[in-house]
Amino acid sequence: MQLILGGTSDTHRYMKDCPKKYIISVATDYGYKLFSSLYGANKVKLVRFDNNLLADFIKQEHITSIVDTTHPFATEITKTAKLICGELGIRYTDRKRFVDIPDECKNYERKYIATDWTDAAGASILKVAKNPLFTIGSKNIHLFTPYLKNAVV
Repeated sequence: MQLILGGTSDTHRYMKDCPKKYIISVATDYGYKLFSSLYGANKVKLVRFDNNLLADFIKQEHITSIVDTTHPFATEITKTAKLICGELGIRYTDRKRFVDIPDECKNYERKYIATDWTDAAGASILKVAKNPLFTIGSKNIHLFTPYLKNAVV
């Protein structure tokens, strides 16, 4: 059985060549609704894995390999999957898309690079931004509630 860490367009692309025995895990309600409708509710699990939960899931479901098709910035699940695959001796395959930040974005003078989510939510730039653009997904959007009135999400 293969565990596909998913919820992205990369997951859909991978499913074209996927073996018949698989489980797709997603981390959001939206992902669960969408992927369940496309691949069947019995094939999709809504779960946010930590080390113990992933290890237990692998054993319970007889997972023999993991394919990571999560978002390129979903670093927590990738780190967890690599660690647990190494500990349990199962294959990990990275099928995330590569994201390259263009030089003009790297050098943009008004950008703010936060050290973590708390730092980002408390950033002074948000207090003066007229229409902040959030490209962070849904997992941590609750931290930015005070700024969502005029935001682009």
